[in-house]
Amino acid sequence: AVGAASNAVASGADNTAGNLLGAVIPSAADVTAVEDTAGNTWVKAIEATGVGAEGEIWYVEDCLGGANTVTQTNTFGSSFCNIWAAEYSGIATASALDKTVEHGYESTPTDSPDSGATATTAQADELLVGGISNAAEDITWSEPDTEQYEATVGAGRSLGAADEIVSATGTYHATGTKATSTAGIAAFLATFKAASAPSGQPATKRVGGVRFAAGPYRHAQNV
Repeated sequence: AVGAASNAVASGADNTAGNLLGAVIPSAADVTAVEDTAGNTWVKAIEATGVGAEGEIWYVEDCLGGANTVTQTNTFGSSFCNIWAAEYSGIATASALDKTVEHGYESTPTDSPDSGATATTAQADELLVGGISNAAEDITWSEPDTEQYEATVGAGRSLGAADEIVSATGTYHATGTKATSTAGIAAFLATFKAASAPSGQPATKRVGGVRFAAGPYRHAQNV
């Protein structure tokens, strides 16, 4: 509902214990809490700001199994809130968060929002999760390379979310292009380490209704 200070997203199927849960959230104000019905503890990985736009990535390591609904709450109580969430297998169950980076275009218009580069990742196999908020247009993603969600929220506020599984150490960005230059955009990225051999395998995205999010994902937004 417009004006609500929180919204929720339900998993398409039961979560698998031990997986990583991630959420990308834009809002006109700080997100004060991310909680779920499974009893997981959510941790903020990164926060980015631009005038009138904020973006955050939250996550859960080693999640509990079962049905789940994730709710975010922010301080503004506006229609400018949205949430996209996903579940990933093959990620380290402890100390998974590796690198983060963010950049807010507070007064300088751009048609190529870019978070800037992370420091070099700690290992080859990692998961990238990125967001661009308040672009007000569709983003053509360059990195991460797989768009998972795009939505306009409220008065032109929007969220783009993308992910990618990489297999080489390096520096990574959340970046893409859009049709026109605007200010107030925030771009942000977090990387997560894959589980180590022999117990782990390369990170994989859970699909077929297991991931949070739309088609086959599930999502929620206040519009």
